[in-house]
Amino acid sequence: MLEDYIRVYENVITPDFCNQIIAMFEENPQHHEEVVLEGHRSFKQINLQQHPEWEPFTRALSQVFQQYIRNYMEDCNISDKMFPQQFAFEQFRMKRYMPNGVDEFDDHVDVGSLESARRFLVFFLYLDDNKGGQTEFPQFGISVPPAKGRMTMFPPMWTHLHAGRKPIDKPKYIIGSYLHYV
Repeated sequence: MLEDYIRVYENVITPDFCNQIIAMFEENPQHHEEVVLEGHRSFKQINLQQHPEWEPFTRALSQVFQQYIRNYMEDCNISDKMFPQQFAFEQFRMKRYMPNGVDEFDDHVDVGSLESARRFLVFFLYLDDNKGGQTEFPQFGISVPPAKGRMTMFPPMWTHLHAGRKPIDKPKYIIGSYLHYV
């Protein structure tokens, strides 16, 4: 079943590391990019690889994501013959969704064009606990609430419609990336 390819991992990074990344985000508003498409998505983000001061974080996150690729393959019964032998990470983007009744990323898929067709696996790493702000997979009835250090992995294609719902009580922080075919 397709929902079997949605995997959730707990305590992927420490609470202290989560707090450090959030503090770095808040201390660097000059790095923030506002992303708004009325009625569909609204948040602020930082492309971590565009700023040298984020390099220690991106290096550590890359190691974590590498480790969980193998876990995901084992959990989903994916053999080496099924998985691409060569791949690369898309740039890591940290997003902040405010509890303002507006910030969200409504129903969508992450591969919708030739440009995004290189993507084959999503990583969402949650950096804080929140009310609301869950990642929902409406066709499967699955909802993943944000929790500090939790990571969700799944295919980004048309088979896995998903949404980042509005946070209710405080900002939601998430780091996302994808594996690319190379």
